[in-house]
Amino acid sequence: MSLDVREALAPVEQQFLIELKNTGWTDEQLRELGRAWGIANKDIEAVAGAPCVDELDREVRIAIIAAQVSHAINVGMRVSTPAILSASPEDLLEWIDYYHSEADRLYRTAVDAQLSHPEGRAHGNPAFDEAFTQFHRICGFLWECNETAGVNKLLQTGVTA
Repeated sequence: MSLDVREALAPVEQQFLIELKNTGWTDEQLRELGRAWGIANKDIEAVAGAPCVDELDREVRIAIIAAQVSHAINVGMRVSTPAILSASPEDLLEWIDYYHSEADRLYRTAVDAQLSHPEGRAHGNPAFDEAFTQFHRICGFLWECNETAGVNKLLQTGVTA
């Protein structure tokens, strides 16, 4: 028996799938999105439920997960960066570490820019906007490295280090 995932979704989620199909997404891309979404939900639930001393640390970790899924949706679940596509496994692992630490740094920079703004502004604050834009760019590279290295598929199987 085959399960139609769309039947199990809430109306807003069904509409989201319809809109993606209307923009040309294939069934395979939708399955890949479902896989990525499931991983992200589990990761966010794990982070949100874990005890932590620093709430900003929790926020940063969740933001990195969410920004990666956002990038995956924006690129139709396709890795497109030539350097990442041609990278060795060793390079990918090195880049994953770099991009993750850089995403953490940039998100914290964006938060600091908002907190130090006289009016507490985020968007429209040049320092915030620059850090936030770079954060999303780096998270895109992080998702592409994770996808190319097979990390995302490994996470789907429930294997952890």
